[in-house]
Amino acid sequence: MKVNGKTKLYGVIGNPIEHTLSPMIQNNLANQKCIDSIYVPFLVKENNLKQAIEGAYSLNVQGLNVTVPYKEKIIEYLVAIDKEANIVGAVNTLVRVEGGYKGYNTDITGLSMALRKQNVCLKDRNVIILGAGGAARAAAVVCMKEGVKCLYILNRTLEKAKKLAEMINVSYKTDIAKGLILEDYNQLTDRYIVFQTTTVGLHSKELPVLIDDDNFYKKIMIGIDIIYEPPITGFIDRAKKAGARVYNGLDMLFYQAVHAFELWNNIKIDNITPQMIFNNVNYNNIILVGFMGSGKSTVGRELSSKLQFDFHDTDKIIESMEQMSVADIFEEQGEEAFRNMETELATKLKQNFDRSVIATGGGIVMRSENVQSLKEAGKIVYLKVSKDNVIERLERDKKRPLLQVNDREQRIIELLEKRNPIYTNMADHIIDTDNKTVDEIVKEIMTKVVLEG
Repeated sequence: MKVNGKTKLYGVIGNPIEHTLSPMIQNNLANQKCIDSIYVPFLVKENNLKQAIEGAYSLNVQGLNVTVPYKEKIIEYLVAIDKEANIVGAVNTLVRVEGGYKGYNTDITGLSMALRKQNVCLKDRNVIILGAGGAARAAAVVCMKEGVKCLYILNRTLEKAKKLAEMINVSYKTDIAKGLILEDYNQLTDRYIVFQTTTVGLHSKELPVLIDDDNFYKKIMIGIDIIYEPPITGFIDRAKKAGARVYNGLDMLFYQAVHAFELWNNIKIDNITPQMIFNNVNYNNIILVGFMGSGKSTVGRELSSKLQFDFHDTDKIIESMEQMSVADIFEEQGEEAFRNMETELATKLKQNFDRSVIATGGGIVMRSENVQSLKEAGKIVYLKVSKDNVIERLERDKKRPLLQVNDREQRIIELLEKRNPIYTNMADHIIDTDNKTVDEIVKEIMTKVVLEG
């Protein structure tokens, strides 16, 4: 759609704001529903919050999302607030009304919908919430609506934890919520569903955690971190290693965005999934490159299923065309003949494939013309794998033509040294696959590639 004088303007305010995925979701929702609107991010400094809201209203901005650190501070600048948002004491969605904006908290519905999608049932469960801020309050409301058995709120500041517990108990006429300081996790002896609602780990390449004790993570049955970037936080990493089912905040982000869109446009959207929006992104193919054993085919099949894309494997295509295996081609026709087949196929990818996930052979990148063809065909994702993991994954694989040597380990080292710099230089995105499940790798690709572009 072209922007014109009738185009409705929406946006998100926060600080920082550069990382936000909301514009991609909201603009694709608008395109899918044929609504003439545009959604943009606004960086707002803390001392300019009041002026930003007044200015947005004066500029006829129809609605806004609010992210950290303004979900609580924004309330004093609103003309009305929804009942549940008032209970939570935090707002993340503003709807334009007469004289200003009315505040809602779509984190509540977003989290509820995400839990249903993930088949996480809270009824009669013991639950821990880490943190006592706006996101913690939203999670606490969801817990009460879903009928948890007991709710423990753990926070660095005991006073804030007790205040939230008291607010929940009063609002829902119960006594099941208890506020504790972080160190009190040692008092809890059951297995729990745990919500990590703090900003610890947000946008961090490290893996910091709020509680640094393996014994705590052994208590977790299901762990949910509201952070979606990075997809694997310290909390998720530790909980998973302790045997818990884990989820990040990507589904919650998506469904809270859908509810905000519904409020702004006074419509109801049923049976929508993240994939329906992801499929509208502006690219044709995702090309997976990487060394043998990096999981390109396995990851590619799962990713294509999630995106509802077609899946293709260049080695399998060549095998189908030649009616023989790659190993037999190497043996009967030689490596050079196989590389020529790869090059011929690479030149056809752009013309012949659309909306596909394409897994490539590990050596296809050794010709510069192939690299150029791949880059023209789609987004390049390098599935990075370490030497030790390659050796472990290929230990029982005796069909790799290039590894039919006496010293397989030395051969792997030599090939990695040649290929890794090429993979790195050509990649639009690099995904480290070591110690990650296929599902975790796919989720990371969905976040970094599909959402961020």
